[in-house]
Amino acid sequence: TSSTDPTVYLFDISSLGKAAFEFGGLKDLLEDPKVEKLVYDCRSDSDALFHLFGVQIKNVADVQVLFMRSQFSGSCKHLQGLGKALLRSGIVSEADLEEVEKIKTKGKTLFAPEKGGNYDVWDARPLHENLVAYCVVDVRYLFAMKDKWGTVVADSVLKEIGEKRMQVCINAKVPIRGKANAEVDF
Repeated sequence: TSSTDPTVYLFDISSLGKAAFEFGGLKDLLEDPKVEKLVYDCRSDSDALFHLFGVQIKNVADVQVLFMRSQFSGSCKHLQGLGKALLRSGIVSEADLEEVEKIKTKGKTLFAPEKGGNYDVWDARPLHENLVAYCVVDVRYLFAMKDKWGTVVADSVLKEIGEKRMQVCINAKVPIRGKANAEVDF
């Protein structure tokens, strides 16, 4: 997706594997310092990309940082997820918020063990339509969110914070999970 084109493109890494990065140009794109990548909480994705495929994402704008700084100014000790950010953003209608919640619930029912799902569902092909929709709503509003909160943190500072967050996860001896992953780390 881009700021001018609302189309969301999904890359099927389960099917393409390392070839997507080695021959498909995806590694070059993700590591290109001239191309900005918008994410909401860059930590886990960057950790997985580095350890599974040797990809080190560059030029990351972490919208979670913008949201937290714009809404809480350092007063909140726990990170807020994308759902809460969308709710507070004012960029999504109430009807669309309800639809996003339905999509997220349907997706989690398929993969989250605590909801009766199984992570193996991500490997089934074709990918279940509810999982495709789940992936799309995770990125659909990132440009609008950055437009809304982008002035809260200087772009260079935002990129430094994102780089530091990614490196902490990449360099951790064991994956950072649970309460430690929920604490504000910037």
